[in-house]
Amino acid sequence: MKSRKQELSVLNVLFCLLVIMIHILSYPVSKFIPGTVKYTFFMLPWRLCSFVVQGFIFLSGVKLFLTKKDEMDYIPYLKMRAKAILGPYFFCCIIYCIAYTILYNFYITLEYFVTGVVFGSLAVHFYFVPLLVQFDVLFPLWKKLIRRVTPIVVIPLALVASAYFETNMIGIVQSFTDAELPLFNDRILTTYLSFWIVGCYIGKYYDRFCNFLRKAFPIVCVIFAVMLAVCGYASYIAFNQIRPLPSINTIHYVYSFCAILFLMALALKLPEDLFGKMRLFAFIDNQSYNIYLWHLLVLVISDFLVRDLGLAMQSLAFIFRVIFVYPATFFGVKVLLMLTDRFLPKKEQKAITSPKHTKYKVTYTKRAGLR
Repeated sequence: MKSRKQELSVLNVLFCLLVIMIHILSYPVSKFIPGTVKYTFFMLPWRLCSFVVQGFIFLSGVKLFLTKKDEMDYIPYLKMRAKAILGPYFFCCIIYCIAYTILYNFYITLEYFVTGVVFGSLAVHFYFVPLLVQFDVLFPLWKKLIRRVTPIVVIPLALVASAYFETNMIGIVQSFTDAELPLFNDRILTTYLSFWIVGCYIGKYYDRFCNFLRKAFPIVCVIFAVMLAVCGYASYIAFNQIRPLPSINTIHYVYSFCAILFLMALALKLPEDLFGKMRLFAFIDNQSYNIYLWHLLVLVISDFLVRDLGLAMQSLAFIFRVIFVYPATFFGVKVLLMLTDRFLPKKEQKAITSPKHTKYKVTYTKRAGLR
């Protein structure tokens, strides 16, 4: 039976649910005209929920040092991460390409497939996997940096570096090559460096940080409320094209940090072992990576169903997608686990369905140490 931090499990499940909602909301956002009430109605929650990838990166940093994986040697660590991340990802890429061929009659070349796998461009959400790989490859750097250098020095530098490279990294890379690479800021680690670094330090000083969040909860709530209003208003101005707002990305960057820390502080306030007997919660927490990988294929299928059902109104199509995509994704992942249990040896199961799908009870201790 596994033992996990309830607050981290809550964040993991919440981020998993939100990333599906973001992609569901993207349909009406792309259909309605900016400046209209309907567009704003769907755009604001879509934009204000768009901190989940930053949240997943943050959680990865926290867990790396909290679970003492930073004490592993480099090669064993890479092997462990390759089994957990690359195996399910590669299998998923193959199935997505087969689905594209069937649904869209889309011819996929070997070059297109290899490029898509490497850069995470076969599906709009796959960029998250190359991101994780970049952080994992630099594992020795994080070990030395977090252990030897004070966060007072590293965190401000990471904040500045992320802000700078978010704007300039593509130009820097392209200055060294004439090749046409599918480079986007969302798949370069420097864009998310500050979330990773902060997560790593929180994992190292987890007890102290949780105590700080509990004591500073009212202040955290006020800061989050202010940034929620600021980011909401800035998004309304920028996305409705009322006037240019060059600082929109910076505002969202700060808001993302505030949202993640607010949700963590809120999760720490929940009663102990609140979700211990909720099997669906445990399933989503254990299988969040698989759910992340597969949910977009279910969403694509839902788009065909929307057309076949004649749901021309975006509001009705949105409701249908919400009702269909969540349970269908969970059911699909569950079926995948059952099939791998039945037909594949245990070693190959880990390569396709990792992390392991064992039942567990979320436990919480007053002292925030893993038991």
